[in-house]
Amino acid sequence: MFPLRSARGRMAATLVLFVLLLVAISVVAVWSARDHQSRLKSLEHRSQAAIALESARSNFYLEGIGLISGAFVPDPRLLEATTLGRTGLHQDLAEAQTALEATGDTEALLLLEDLIAEMEELEGTVDQALSIVEAGGTAAAIGVVPQVADTIEGTVVRLQEMADGQRATFASERDEASRAADSALWALVGLASGAFVLAAGVALGLTGSVIRPLASLRAKARAITAGGSHIRAEVSGPEEIASLARDFNEMTEALSAKTKEYIDTTNLTGDIIARLDKDGRWTFLNDGACRFYGKPREELLGTDSRAAVHPEDLEVTAEAIREARATKELVAGFVNRQITPKGTRVVEWNGYALFDEGGQYAAVQITGRDITERRRAEQEREGLYAELEVKAITDSLTGLYDHTHFYKRLAEEIERSKRYEQGFTLLMMDVDDFKRFNDSRGHQGGDELLRFVAYCIRKGIRDSDLAFRYGGDEFAAILVGANSSSARAVVKRINRRITERLKQTGDEAADRLSLSAGVACFPDDGTTPDALVRIADAGLRQVGSTS
Repeated sequence: MFPLRSARGRMAATLVLFVLLLVAISVVAVWSARDHQSRLKSLEHRSQAAIALESARSNFYLEGIGLISGAFVPDPRLLEATTLGRTGLHQDLAEAQTALEATGDTEALLLLEDLIAEMEELEGTVDQALSIVEAGGTAAAIGVVPQVADTIEGTVVRLQEMADGQRATFASERDEASRAADSALWALVGLASGAFVLAAGVALGLTGSVIRPLASLRAKARAITAGGSHIRAEVSGPEEIASLARDFNEMTEALSAKTKEYIDTTNLTGDIIARLDKDGRWTFLNDGACRFYGKPREELLGTDSRAAVHPEDLEVTAEAIREARATKELVAGFVNRQITPKGTRVVEWNGYALFDEGGQYAAVQITGRDITERRRAEQEREGLYAELEVKAITDSLTGLYDHTHFYKRLAEEIERSKRYEQGFTLLMMDVDDFKRFNDSRGHQGGDELLRFVAYCIRKGIRDSDLAFRYGGDEFAAILVGANSSSARAVVKRINRRITERLKQTGDEAADRLSLSAGVACFPDDGTTPDALVRIADAGLRQVGSTS
């Protein structure tokens, strides 16, 4: 039974059985055809014998009638009819004898030979009677007639019985031939059914022992391609399939060893090293990637990598992959956010697209580095730089922009106004009677007053306007899009706020404090920073001297 363990041996055995069935079908078909042909010939001879016997009965009866009639009425025509009847009789008997010999019916043949002998003897008697009639001895011939008539009647009856017997035998053999044909047909049907069942069994056997293991092997290969490196094929089925499964497992073991070697190599770095298929599913991750996502490799392989991308970064991530596919070059420095068990992390990626032999996009190879801490440090550093930058241009006492930043922003505003053909107004302001207040209240009281005035200035201008401490008790403001009259209205609003708040303190000295202001409009009064400051400062001095 060892050869049957292989698919080739099973196929050979099945082929032998199938050939034997075909040979059996052929033998039965040939035997049935020959038997049927033999039976048809036998039936044909039976039919011929029955027909010949009936014809012989008729001719013998005709011969006897002619003899009897000739005895009473000597007529040459009656003698001629008797001769013709005899000739036909001899032909029919010869045909009947030949047909019976062909059928092999010995009993019927012996009976016919006896009848032939009796008829020949009767013909001898008839010939003598005819000679007497020709000689004129009619009365003597008439005396022979009763004997001849009895003999003829008996012979005719026996011929009819033989003909009926042949017809009955013909009917019996015909029925038997029909049954034999039916039996042969059913035998052929049975053999053909056996061949069909054998073919169906072979098909099912192939499905079970060859096709099904091959399909299972294909499924295992797909699972391994998806990352299931631990999967192995079942060694079963015919010897060829089992050998193929063993080779497959050996190949998988070698591939797993190479993969482990590659993973060990990639684990020399703490970065993420991974590969995605064309649908975005993980097909490879090193240990660094598994640690980053907080899951074992087997759980990650084959899953959608987009599940870990921050929802707000999905589109830009897809755009980066499309860029890699389109340029077929390395895409470096791409940054997105990844959702991990440690929270949302910022990763910087480098990657390039992979293509198959047909030039179709197949995968993307990527490396990533967690830059969350670096990005946080950068943001803190940027915040510190911004804070230092603000402090560098801000007056520490009032929180307004300082003298240096005043000239920088004034120059910028001149350029902006020139570009957009829009004017602005410069206010130069100082606190009236500040020196007396500072001397009576001390420097601390003076500082508090300056902070209060700066607060009132900020509240009295718009968000788009800029306020500065020019120096000492002097302040400046750039009012975007304002003219001279609107600028003076701003000064009044600031003074009103100062007066209302100082009255609430009950301090008579503070109650007399207010702001004086000089106004310069761009471009009517000047088109340079120095010109505008000079005009506004002159206006301030003029107001101060008047006060």
